[in-house]
Amino acid sequence: MITMIAAALLIQQPSYFATAFPNPTGNNGWEEYLMAADIVSGPEATRLLIGEGIDDRSSVARTVRRRFDRVGDLIRAGNKKPLHYPWPDVDEPAHGFPEYAALKVVARVLACETEVAFSDGKPGVASKSIQDALEFGRRISGKTTVGGLVSVALQSMAMRSLAFGLPKLGLDEARDLRRAFEKAASERSTLADLYLQEFRRWRHLVPEALADPDSLAESPDEVPPGIRNLTPETANRYSDAVLRRLTAMEQEARQLFDKEERFWKAPDPADPDPIVEFVASRLSPPQITQAIVRNATQLRLAALHCRIVEFMRTFNRLPSTLDELTAP
Repeated sequence: MITMIAAALLIQQPSYFATAFPNPTGNNGWEEYLMAADIVSGPEATRLLIGEGIDDRSSVARTVRRRFDRVGDLIRAGNKKPLHYPWPDVDEPAHGFPEYAALKVVARVLACETEVAFSDGKPGVASKSIQDALEFGRRISGKTTVGGLVSVALQSMAMRSLAFGLPKLGLDEARDLRRAFEKAASERSTLADLYLQEFRRWRHLVPEALADPDSLAESPDEVPPGIRNLTPETANRYSDAVLRRLTAMEQEARQLFDKEERFWKAPDPADPDPIVEFVASRLSPPQITQAIVRNATQLRLAALHCRIVEFMRTFNRLPSTLDELTAP
């Protein structure tokens, strides 16, 4: 019974497209993107995308590709249009952006499209699908932190799709994809700037977080002992300490973003005071910093893999040195 009610609620959920565009113009790529989001938002789409009742991954990809072929067409159409963000005045924490969860599912459809094309011996189609996914991710990333995080997820899916069919690329496909990944890697992540801007807001939230620590935790067990009984004087001292910790975390992030250091660089050790570390890390999750830098590194590696395939298709051998590979 509960499952049936949940399914009914999913079916009755408002259309993302109709909600955002009561008067569509036909000249905004977000219209197509949200139409695609509506297609993959129902319970049937969820069942297909997780492969319910289907054991073979290739069969899942083919079923998804066949069932949602219009999704790819909509994304490609949206990629060719100007993009005007439909919620310019929405407060991000209050809105929640549920449509972005659907857009991540849209990316999964594109990944299935790519896998099927590689399996069918159509590397040109697969290459174009990966490029479409990269462009889609780039275009939706610019306004909100949530959009930036979803964009990173889309790029990761594009890289996994590349790994699925890398040996099947011809010279032209490898060259086109290498250029697409190089372009994506060369662009400063909009998520990096959005994340750095958030530190200003988080600093203002420190007193409120100390006064209501349960708001930062999913369960009471996660809250450090003693934080609920702080005196005003002690709370002020902790507030100063948390602000110093946030400043250190921001400086760490700026260094990683500016120098493009490897994502596996060990972050600053946690603050020895569990209260300081709890509040600072919940306001500013350090995992975002590493996700941004890791994504940039992976984009460069994807471009390098494509360059290796280019070299192999041109000279019928692997490069003997990195210098040989990167020579003009």
